[in-house]
Amino acid sequence: MRRGLFGALLFLVAFGPFRTVRAQAPPTLPFLNGGSSTDTLSATLRGLLVENIPPVLLEDNRHWGQQKLVTRGVERKGKGQPLPQAQKSYKNHGVWRRTKVTANNLRDTLFFDLRDVQRASPDSITFMVHVAFDARVEYEQQNCRSGIRTYSGSLRARLRLKAALFCTMTTRLEKKDRLIPDVVFRSRVLRADLRYDNFVVEHVNGVGGELAKLIGNAAQDVLRTFRPSLERKLLEKGNAAIVKAGDTKEVRISLSKLFKE
Repeated sequence: MRRGLFGALLFLVAFGPFRTVRAQAPPTLPFLNGGSSTDTLSATLRGLLVENIPPVLLEDNRHWGQQKLVTRGVERKGKGQPLPQAQKSYKNHGVWRRTKVTANNLRDTLFFDLRDVQRASPDSITFMVHVAFDARVEYEQQNCRSGIRTYSGSLRARLRLKAALFCTMTTRLEKKDRLIPDVVFRSRVLRADLRYDNFVVEHVNGVGGELAKLIGNAAQDVLRTFRPSLERKLLEKGNAAIVKAGDTKEVRISLSKLFKE
């Protein structure tokens, strides 16, 4: 999720129920007590997410295309050269990896729920966001050694991603010699709990169908049995990325300009 979109959505959480603004009012946030208000807001935010989230959620090509300067042979240059000289050039080398995560059907699969909105202080609220949607993962790996490819494999799978986001939003009024003050707000994701289920392998190394599902299930069982820390670390990295992306900068709303318009 992009930071700008995330900030806009949380802005609706804070200021969506406002009807009027008083210039001298203290910086307070609305307090939604569940029911139709939060349900309506959840539906509104879901529609915005469907329209604005890009189909490609993650594309990592950082480890793709690595090369190394290696000796490709020897050559004697000129009659005055006493010994042959090593000739070097760049060759493909190392473990190449690239990953792509997409969500192409959010309109039908996205679940978005806003709950537990509470006033933590006069100028801050806390709330939880539950998000779930279907996603696809494409992974490819090639192992190269000095220009010789020793391994090539790919995997394509589908799964359902789920995340519980623990969020907070603060707001304040800044007057700065203005009759009508500016509203400044900042939203943050304090903690994220990322999970997944319905993991199905559709294609692995040229094999598809039921055989690919069997291979994927067997590989998943082996990883969970012998390398349970690998799955845990991947989820921890995902949670850290969500928290980092969910820390928006301060956004200033000039009420005086809005009234002029």
